[in-house]
Amino acid sequence: MRIIIIGISNSCEYLINYLEKRNHDIVVIDKKIEKVEAITNQYSVTAICGSGASREVLLKAKVEYSDYVITLTSIDEINILAASMAKNLGAKYVIASLERRDLINDIDFIKNQFDIDCIINQNYLISNSIVSQACYNVAKKVSFFWDGKLILAEITINNDSIFLHKKLKDIKPLLDIDFLIIGVVRNNELLVPKGDFILDEKDTIGILSTNDKMTLLFSKLNLFHNPIKSIVLVGGGSLGEAILKRLIDSKLKISVLDSNFERCKYLLDKYPINVINGNANDINSYKDLNISNNTTVVSTTGKDEINLLASIIAKSYNASEIISVVESRSYEEVLKGNALTVAISAPRVVAQNILENIYNNTNNINESHYYVFDNLFLKTFVFSISKDFKYISKKLMDIKFKKNLLVGAIKRKGNIFIPSGRDFLLKDDIIFVLSNSNENINSIDDICN
Repeated sequence: MRIIIIGISNSCEYLINYLEKRNHDIVVIDKKIEKVEAITNQYSVTAICGSGASREVLLKAKVEYSDYVITLTSIDEINILAASMAKNLGAKYVIASLERRDLINDIDFIKNQFDIDCIINQNYLISNSIVSQACYNVAKKVSFFWDGKLILAEITINNDSIFLHKKLKDIKPLLDIDFLIIGVVRNNELLVPKGDFILDEKDTIGILSTNDKMTLLFSKLNLFHNPIKSIVLVGGGSLGEAILKRLIDSKLKISVLDSNFERCKYLLDKYPINVINGNANDINSYKDLNISNNTTVVSTTGKDEINLLASIIAKSYNASEIISVVESRSYEEVLKGNALTVAISAPRVVAQNILENIYNNTNNINESHYYVFDNLFLKTFVFSISKDFKYISKKLMDIKFKKNLLVGAIKRKGNIFIPSGRDFLLKDDIIFVLSNSNENINSIDDICN
């Protein structure tokens, strides 16, 4: 595919890092020559110095031959204009990033008026991640399928985990709960484990289970901290408010710490919350926030170093969970080393969403998605079992599925369960399948050898 990215940013680098490995033809455009030179020194891409909203520059990038144009500049109006112009010059599919609240309110109008295929909003994506994260506060990431009835959670094995040095086949009988470990990331490599696979410290594992069973599993593994009763948002800017809107109808007590007096006044007038006007890097500002072991602290100041400091302060108050939004990879790695802190990389979230948009758009199977597991990609599929499927009434263990493919869940007569090798596939079953992103699957018949 030919992909043009307008605006060199952290999200742009995440995209290039993934796309380059798959031999896509990548063109990047930016007005700053130092960014252009830096990106070409690091990656095998074509780079053009100039405005992505310039017709001349877009034609130089051969936009008419592009499969995707993605606009990621820091100026929303430029993103809209560049995406619209690229589409009018022949780009097949355009994606624009928008951040301003007044523009986000008119997304449908902007898409129709400027012929933009997809608009993404970083604050919306990150607030979704944070709100989901707060429900399973030890998981690195949680994702929901089948109307929230099926959950895929990522956790990292630590030195006191019940999973440590255990064979997979020995874990499920020990816990007596239906779940499936769908993959293990070890040394940045995705492994699809079998029963004799032994888990090591620092492995990241993906656990698939139904909603009710996942809650029970986390409880048995002591992965829940104390029940969350309050949320503290360190930073009341646009991202903080986006999170606030998602939580305002919950029963949680919500507090906000922000250094801008006018912003504090605005939030206090608009929402029934506790607002403290103070500096996030001043430990005294936290005294009136009532942080305890029933509190989740979310730092969203927009400055990595302040978010890191806020995490350290929150830890000193014994907060149950600390979530920090970061921009740079270095701070993400530092926060990953803190057992109590979940680092959510804003550029990574944006890049993952864009990649899922790209690949889901190019895949013609209904209900197929790309799922980002740690830094790697899996495909998920949903298939219905018809009467013509040749493996009806056969045990899963007797079906020769493709390598690195799993039947993760089965929906039968409205009920969802995690199957074992002894379960059968029956007519009208709906199955949830996961596979390596490199597998070529175009129909249900392709899941088998």
